[in-house]
Amino acid sequence: MVNTDPGRDLFPQFKSNLEKLTAISPPTKFLLAVSGGCDSMVLMDLFHRLRRDKGVELAVAHFDHGLRAEAHHESAVVADYCQDHRIDFHVERFDPESRSAGESIEMWGRRLRYQRLAELSQWLKAQYIATGHHLNDMAETILLALARGTGIDGLTGIPQKREYIIRPLLKFTRREIQNYARSRELQWVEDESNQDQAIQRNFVRHSIIDPWNQSDAHLLDGLAQTAENLHQIQEAVDYFLDQLIAELKIDDHQEEYRLARRRLLSLPPIMPILLIKRLCGAGDHPWRSHRYSSLATFLQQSRTGQFAELPDDWLLLRDREEFILRIVALAEDFPELQVWEGTFHRGQLRFHLRLVDEIKQFTHTGWTEYIDAAKIAGKRLVLRSWKPGDQFYPLGMANRKKLSDFLIDEKVDRFRKQRQLVLTADEEIIWVCGRRLADIVKVTASTTSYAELSIDLNVGKA
Repeated sequence: MVNTDPGRDLFPQFKSNLEKLTAISPPTKFLLAVSGGCDSMVLMDLFHRLRRDKGVELAVAHFDHGLRAEAHHESAVVADYCQDHRIDFHVERFDPESRSAGESIEMWGRRLRYQRLAELSQWLKAQYIATGHHLNDMAETILLALARGTGIDGLTGIPQKREYIIRPLLKFTRREIQNYARSRELQWVEDESNQDQAIQRNFVRHSIIDPWNQSDAHLLDGLAQTAENLHQIQEAVDYFLDQLIAELKIDDHQEEYRLARRRLLSLPPIMPILLIKRLCGAGDHPWRSHRYSSLATFLQQSRTGQFAELPDDWLLLRDREEFILRIVALAEDFPELQVWEGTFHRGQLRFHLRLVDEIKQFTHTGWTEYIDAAKIAGKRLVLRSWKPGDQFYPLGMANRKKLSDFLIDEKVDRFRKQRQLVLTADEEIIWVCGRRLADIVKVTASTTSYAELSIDLNVGKA
């Protein structure tokens, strides 16, 4: 059980906790996120004592979100402590107008804080960023995640360490931290917005956890232990995911994955979802319940050509006997590129057009083609993305065909359709790049001049 004796010196346990998380010997440097509230002022005081004891280096970051009039007082309290104890102090003010449409104030502030902390830690050459999260914060996070219907990962609470971010106060309760602050006669500022129970976290804190904790002294310990148990279960799940990825011969960190539908559906229903979540790079980030349920429905009921949108610009496409997972914008645009004889670049793509006297050998890759040069003489040539309504005369056919129908017949999946390029001559399609020439530019027995077309980068085909 957590020791809640009034005035207990937290420093010995703090140092012990920290030693389990990271090295605390010179020249280790810590960047502390300090708001001016009780928790973060205690964090700073404990690290100040650690500096005297172990000789580590410290820097403090403070952020003014531009939302409250009392923010200047918080900045002054932090600045005074840093000045009195000769701690490197950095303050930054955010512009509330920078908040994205639909982004909550809480998410906006959190995003900017962690972004700026990461940048500042690099600039200061700090090995670790420390925040003042404590055991009550952990309990609040678990209950909020439970209400959202999250998976196991969301119920593991706040990690003590994630990469270079550490939270050495997680073993302490809010009461212990406040008692320590009083015993050390620390100054801090109470954020009045923390009393606003219209904010969900505050409601959980004041109306659920505080009354519950008064009647059950084991509550916080029990929730923390549950989070630890679930963390161990999550590690077991991750182990089996690693085995599955090895079996499927999947390389991590790709932009596209092809997953056999039959194999995925043979697994326990949650495993394909966790696999997809891992491949999307969201393995450590909890999903809400609707994400799990909608993806489960898609895996079971989707038809060829349907797709599901996932976070961070990932799409999952049902393509006959496969699911294709790819990071892609919903509309991939290739601005028109006017070409003529020579070599032209657009990003990593290189297009070549050259006139030749003879054809030494017809290729079969689709990325190099020979045409009757007389058929394009004096015409405006444009390389562009295909678009709905496009038609052309496929090689060997006397009639026009909708390009959309041609791509369906070629079994081109949705992702590759989005990247498909065409070459036009005076707006008439003469080449569906990588797939088929138009009949109107084909080489015949009467052809006397030739043009070679080629593209170096796969833009519309695997």
